[in-house]
Amino acid sequence: MKIDKLIEKTTEIDGVKKWAVVLAIILGVVLAYFGLGLYLDFVGVNTYISETKQVVAVYDFYDLKVGETETAVYFIGSSLIGCGIDSNGINRILEERGYDITAYNLGIDGDVNPLQTSLQIQNIIDSKPALVIFGVSPYMANYNAGLNEEKVFLVRDKLNIRNDAWYLYSNEDKIKLLQPHTFLDNKRFVDGAKAYSPRGIKQIDSVVSTDLYTLPKQDNWRYLEENNVNYNYDSFVENARKSNIGTVVTKDMTEAKSAMLYNAKTLSNAGIPVIFINMPIHPETSNDISDESRQVFFDFMNTTGVKWYDYEFACQDDEYWYKDGYHMAPVTGAGLFAPVMADLIIQEMS
Repeated sequence: MKIDKLIEKTTEIDGVKKWAVVLAIILGVVLAYFGLGLYLDFVGVNTYISETKQVVAVYDFYDLKVGETETAVYFIGSSLIGCGIDSNGINRILEERGYDITAYNLGIDGDVNPLQTSLQIQNIIDSKPALVIFGVSPYMANYNAGLNEEKVFLVRDKLNIRNDAWYLYSNEDKIKLLQPHTFLDNKRFVDGAKAYSPRGIKQIDSVVSTDLYTLPKQDNWRYLEENNVNYNYDSFVENARKSNIGTVVTKDMTEAKSAMLYNAKTLSNAGIPVIFINMPIHPETSNDISDESRQVFFDFMNTTGVKWYDYEFACQDDEYWYKDGYHMAPVTGAGLFAPVMADLIIQEMS
């Protein structure tokens, strides 16, 4: 009898110990959860994301729905658009000529695959622009690399993917799009946040600037250009020739081409005019594109169902280029291109 009571008592003690362990684990997880959240705030992860991740600024911009109160023109694309479009300069020209039109530079670094842009289409429609201008280049037609996981992650709560767009995405892409996440996943940005010095300037502020791409960077770029720090012709030519991404364009229907067709058709069907512009290329880079590849690209552009314009040779002088043969210098090159784009907008909006 005494033995039975001893066993019963020991079991009760063990039960209490087990519950204590469980409660301690739960408490530890909760403390770790909030502790990590406080740590992320302390190192400035949210500030780092909002001031450096262009995709976040662009989706925040769409939420403003500026097209409801003004005649807005969106320039959309990769860093080719980001570097090559001086929206503030374009708007000064438009204002001087008496046009009440506002152009916005919505370029995003690395968005060379139009598949990434397809995620924005409903957001664009809802923000009601009067005209959308996509910046493209032959090499973009080759992409089959899928969606960028980080960019999807950063704006997943703002994505408004249309039902008619899902055919564009692979199973791997669908996992990226549907996988849930919490703010704790932002720990991936801790190292970047630690090394970041806040500029005290919001990347998105339509009162200050219409250029969501260069606003946080323009002072640094202007210094580099004015002091010729970033320009060395030999290294420039090496960079221009380092990759053959633009030299061969095939007739294959890549995911990039499918997305370009979808983007143009869907916006057009929503009553939003669309234009593609073949962005300027440095002569060294143009020389590496065969006439056959160029014609294949042009033939594809003719199937998009919208207007497109060829500006490949619109910027020939070395002084207007930045880093390689695809990116016009954001101050000098974009400044040279601004009147050309102002004329295009006036032509199309008239």
